[in-house]
Amino acid sequence: MTDRCIILIGPNAAQCERARSHNLVVVVLDAPARLAPGVIDLADHLLLTDYTDIGLSADLLRPFLERYTVVGVLSLTESGLLASARLNALLGFADNAVEVVERVVDKAQMRAWLASDSRYRLPAVVVTTPADLHDFVKEIGFPVILKPINGTGSADVVFLDSQDNLNRWLSSLPRLPMLAEQFAVGDEYSVEAYSRDGAHSIAAVTKKLLYRHSAANPFVELGHCVPAPLDDARRLALEQYVRDFLSLIGIRWGLSHTEIIASKTGFVIIETHPRNGGDRIVDLVRQATGIDLLDTAIAIRSGLSHKSEPLSRPQAAAMRFFIVEPGVIQAIDGVHTARTAPGVIDIEIQASPGDRITAVNSSNDRPGLVVAIGSSAEEATRRTEKAVSMIRFVMRAEGLPSPGLTDAANRAAPKSA
Repeated sequence: MTDRCIILIGPNAAQCERARSHNLVVVVLDAPARLAPGVIDLADHLLLTDYTDIGLSADLLRPFLERYTVVGVLSLTESGLLASARLNALLGFADNAVEVVERVVDKAQMRAWLASDSRYRLPAVVVTTPADLHDFVKEIGFPVILKPINGTGSADVVFLDSQDNLNRWLSSLPRLPMLAEQFAVGDEYSVEAYSRDGAHSIAAVTKKLLYRHSAANPFVELGHCVPAPLDDARRLALEQYVRDFLSLIGIRWGLSHTEIIASKTGFVIIETHPRNGGDRIVDLVRQATGIDLLDTAIAIRSGLSHKSEPLSRPQAAAMRFFIVEPGVIQAIDGVHTARTAPGVIDIEIQASPGDRITAVNSSNDRPGLVVAIGSSAEEATRRTEKAVSMIRFVMRAEGLPSPGLTDAANRAAPKSA
């Protein structure tokens, strides 16, 4: 029986499975309200507590440090990133420095740090009063984008392209402070990477598609495709840009998910996270390349080699969320037919008849998705669009009696640029 042990903060079942596949004892540290399905069956030990209380968490973990050879603490959930770094620092395990994790979690800190390098500098200011925003716009002009300093899931992002829109937004008495940035125009990508003691490897480049038609929030992601349809020269330049960025920002260990816009004047860093990307990007990378990022994260934390090997014949994988008009779901048709469509490997419906659908304001407002594979990015994308078009959400507009049903069929998303 092994005595090597890993401590996972806020994991899902898949992360626990990867740890067990490396013959590690799994200790799960999580808040009771956040415990993911399936984790109880896969954890050898389960500690339910407020893991952001570092002193308490360290005290709870000390018996395991005495009993096992602990390889360290790992979290791939946003709320656990700082806790993981702080516990590793306190307990003596190599990890990204606490100040580095603070720097990437706090978008204002990240912008201030990058301002010293012209390749990564982007005009930005912390807006604490309306005057701050007026002064910033006077200096750089429109458009600008505002985002919560510690926000996730594209929630509460605001785009302002005119003085009228700015005045209208301020009149709504928004919660401040927020970070205002110069808006970068261009195609959006993310780079999925992993690092071992400062050496950065690129697993994949992902092309992103946004809900640009959404009046509520046009920056929520509508879909992804791996690999991004880039020529070799462009892809290699983007990968090196991100490697240099990771070194500059201070990332040395584990997974990272870095979002970039390719503008007419060059690449622009939007944000980075010391974890894997969400929205099933881990699954897309594994399907397209053979690289299992969850296994890689466990292996790096444990000082082991990751088990996954690149595919001998790489393919492409794409996913697409549904677009559903606000209202109450009466029925969802066509799911079984869509599952048999060419290339479709998964359909996830996160809503049921009777559920209320709201306008898309954050990543949590999307009711489901389709994942498909193909021989190219274009084919995989077309297959997701086809499957999405086959599934029909029958909606009742709120306030209407049940006989007055409106048929709000999903619209396939516009094709990627």
